[in-house]
Amino acid sequence: MVSGLDNLEEALWYAKGIDEDNDIQQLLNGKKHRSLVISAENSELIGRGFTIEQYEKFYRDTLLVRNTNKKKTAQVELLPVENIDTTAKTETLKEGDKLPVKQEGKSSSASVVKETNKGNNSAEQKNSAQNKQEEKQKKEEQNTTFDSKLQKERENLQKEEEERQKRLSTRTQELKKYKGLYTYDVDADHKFVILITKEGMELTKLESAIEKFNNEKMTLLNLKISQTQGNGFPKIVEVGNLPGAKMAKSYLLQLAKDDNVREALNNVPHRRIVISNDNLDVLKKTGKIDIYMELFRRLYLGR
Repeated sequence: MVSGLDNLEEALWYAKGIDEDNDIQQLLNGKKHRSLVISAENSELIGRGFTIEQYEKFYRDTLLVRNTNKKKTAQVELLPVENIDTTAKTETLKEGDKLPVKQEGKSSSASVVKETNKGNNSAEQKNSAQNKQEEKQKKEEQNTTFDSKLQKERENLQKEEEERQKRLSTRTQELKKYKGLYTYDVDADHKFVILITKEGMELTKLESAIEKFNNEKMTLLNLKISQTQGNGFPKIVEVGNLPGAKMAKSYLLQLAKDDNVREALNNVPHRRIVISNDNLDVLKKTGKIDIYMELFRRLYLGR
């Protein structure tokens, strides 16, 4: 990610230079990647109600179009032969007469072309102005629609977080424990957890894939990746914090579709879950994953 660009035009200019740089393109050859220009404000909304695919469509259809067609090409239209006056009076030349200089004929032809071009240009200018106005109106409608959705999503997220914090601060009843171990706390901070069940697994590629996913789709959450261990689990990859069970479940389902993460987990014995921080502490101490999986499948996955 490259930041610090002052405006959209500068960012697009920079992105164009990257796309045209042979050395960079050679390094990217064969690698899955996207090259996009995005404001800091919009990047925070990826993964919070909007996907990178939705933004990419907005980027291609709106932002790129806004900066194209700035240079207009002149189009020359040849005058058809039938529009030229061929009935002009001819003169008979006698021997010794001087050849006439065809000033009038030249002027007449020029006049015909000039007047015709003037009419064509007027019509073209009118059509061009109308097309520009329609295009401008369409872009404004697209921008307004997208911006209003973004604003609405921000407001909804802020409202949800305020309500969650309020419920946590006013809670009076102690949560019941499933089989004396685990609770189901819908409002608690959660973590996405990968429980590694075999010694000696190299997880650098996995952590890089998760970090890439977070940077592209979950920027607003400011998620951190860490490694710990627990009873029966030589390594535990933790990603958090996720605000509440609903967001945790959404993160779990989205990450499950990521090709890079799936590839990094090939041949790595593991289990993937989302779990509240309190429950994770219990799991690390007891190692009783089977009991937690009963609760997880029923209350998080609805199975």
